[in-house]
Amino acid sequence: MYEMLTGLPPFYTTDREELFDRIKFATLKYPSTLTKNARDLLEKLFVKDPAKRLGSGPGGAQEIKDHPWFDCCNWDLIMKKEVRVPFIPNITSETDTSNFNPEFTEAPIETLRDSGILDKRADNFSGLLNYLLQ
Repeated sequence: MYEMLTGLPPFYTTDREELFDRIKFATLKYPSTLTKNARDLLEKLFVKDPAKRLGSGPGGAQEIKDHPWFDCCNWDLIMKKEVRVPFIPNITSETDTSNFNPEFTEAPIETLRDSGILDKRADNFSGLLNYLLQ
């Protein structure tokens, strides 16, 4: 959610060890462009102590759904899948990638192997990945 609102992941750094240190010890910085409710929600979701984090109390997920940032959400309609999405991308076929940044769609598949994107978590897709990387 932080990334969707700010454009970067929380505690962003390209150094893996530094990332872990930031997650454990750093205070997250919030852009001044965030609304009061957005910042309050993020602060409550990023509480370091899981027992004190929003949604971990007796109300569970309802605590999150009741936060003022979600006041505009009609959870009943969402659960019934009756909410009209605000944007439907134009596509010309099932393989149309025009809505993705060319940085990703034009990169040679071999660069994915060297970038670290294809790590152990990709094992679930090994058949597909082996096919793509042949």
